[in-house]
Amino acid sequence: MVTIKVDVYGGRLPVPMRIEIDNRNNPKIEPFEKGQSFTKQLNLSKGVRTINFTLKNPLDGYTVITISGISANGNEFEMKKKIEGNEIRTAIFKLTL
Repeated sequence: MVTIKVDVYGGRLPVPMRIEIDNRNNPKIEPFEKGQSFTKQLNLSKGVRTINFTLKNPLDGYTVITISGISANGNEFEMKKKIEGNEIRTAIFKLTL
């Protein structure tokens, strides 16, 4: 189980954030979009996964993305990125489940 938590500060996103989850050995999971803060739990199969977030922050705002779960070796993990700026930004996380 992997948990994606996105906290948007400074208002709503001006355009929906796009989230894409990819697995090297399996087909891509359908991308989805969100326009505000959210938490989502996903059952992802074992393997190397890449999660891409493409977003544009609110004016004078920022976004914090946290991904947590259990890695392939059974250890808990948490990765966090703070995305600042008003241009379109991409945050990439690589997971080994």
